[in-house]
Amino acid sequence: MSEEEKKKTIKLILMKNVPYYRETITNTCSEAMVQSLLEVHGVKMTQQEIIEQCGEILKLEKNADAINLEGMDVCLNKIIQVSQCVHCENTSLKSIEELKRKIDENEPVIVRWQWKENEPLKRHSIMPIGYEEQEGKIESIIYNDPSPMLKKGEGMKIKVEDFEKLWIRANREILMCCKKESKL
Repeated sequence: MSEEEKKKTIKLILMKNVPYYRETITNTCSEAMVQSLLEVHGVKMTQQEIIEQCGEILKLEKNADAINLEGMDVCLNKIIQVSQCVHCENTSLKSIEELKRKIDENEPVIVRWQWKENEPLKRHSIMPIGYEEQEGKIESIIYNDPSPMLKKGEGMKIKVEDFEKLWIRANREILMCCKKESKL
């Protein structure tokens, strides 16, 4: 099979209407991703408002570069009590297939990954927004990365094997929101 024929068989699946935000303050990747996630569900807030609403819940852990994501679901539910139409939960998915299903259902999630194996507090939040599939197998994940250090953080691509390594180090942790009547 020629390179051109291979390219023709790659199928690109992307979510619709997922806003992209960069970090506005250092080490606020989760807040930037939360801003996107909430907006998908009709709740508009700035990163600063998210930080102010969550107060101590999102306080940086000692000597950490990452916020306490375990408190993020508590924070999110505090933020959205007013709307009463969205529920958020800090959980994990068991596989790339479960993540694929979320993408297929246009249900964005925040994924936490960990760059180095022995540094659990140095995690980063991104949002998978699609994937490339070839012959029924996911080849790569398309994601939004809020890091201001990247030239282009929207629609980045990573091989699925590399994505899984980073994600497994963070225990396949995700944060998701859904309509109250939906099932997490």
